[in-house]
Amino acid sequence: MSVGWILVSFFTMLVAIAMAEIVSAIPTSGGPYFWSAMLAPPRWSPFAAWMTGWFNLLGQVRGRVPQEGDHNLLTRF
Repeated sequence: MSVGWILVSFFTMLVAIAMAEIVSAIPTSGGPYFWSAMLAPPRWSPFAAWMTGWFNLLGQVRGRVPQEGDHNLLTRF
């Protein structure tokens, strides 16, 4: 169990470092949606921002529900 925490913490730090590098290059209040729109090719820019928004929403809903203890909410989606 403790090895899992260390491993997950390591990869979470890698994601945080990558996002810090992006935010230092493209500072904005828009966050990941704006970054994905700026980094994607112009043709795919709206789609990349839209997918980023939906994945962010789904990740927050699915990640928050088990922490709150309402596991029945998982079956509604």
